[in-house]
Amino acid sequence: MKRHFLSSPFVKYTALSLVVLGTLVAVWLGSQSLLRPSPHFDITIARHDFGKKESSDTLVRLSSFKKPKIVILWTLGCVPCLKFLMICNKMAMDFKEKGIDIIPILISHNVSSPQVLWGHAVVYLARLIQKNTYTQPTWQVLFPHLTPYYDMEGNVFSALKVTGTPTILFLDKKNRILEKREGFQNWQVPSEKEALYTLLDRMKQ
Repeated sequence: MKRHFLSSPFVKYTALSLVVLGTLVAVWLGSQSLLRPSPHFDITIARHDFGKKESSDTLVRLSSFKKPKIVILWTLGCVPCLKFLMICNKMAMDFKEKGIDIIPILISHNVSSPQVLWGHAVVYLARLIQKNTYTQPTWQVLFPHLTPYYDMEGNVFSALKVTGTPTILFLDKKNRILEKREGFQNWQVPSEKEALYTLLDRMKQ
């Protein structure tokens, strides 16, 4: 009786080999996509100028920052956010020396104007740290090395599907997101600080 060609051991072995090879290729491609940075990310935010008229607030594109950058998304009522911002303020000069911009963006919804938004922010800061020794718990006093930005439309949240704050984005010079972290980061702990500086070196490549 004639044996069907497709049932031969050679054909079965070849088919199995192709399946295994295809699986390995798919896994490799998947790993490469995880290693590659996310596509170019850009968005419009506003820089708040305290003590000036609302119209003086400046709209800027994230891509206008030509250096690698750390973007911090935070909200009012988020205590871990403010603790993290305090750490970033202390490390701001280190970031500057390493050629890294740090951009804190206050996210809010349903606020009528930037003045109202930052008025709420100042009141919140005052309540939060009233037991401390600050005589004027304002942004300029608490975070003198950080420039305040805001997004009243929540565009960053929707674009990145952010579910919590603080959320930290690490972008290279081409505005590609190399890493995204959610939750409080204590960069003053030696092990975390070392890992951070390794990532900063990668951002500058």
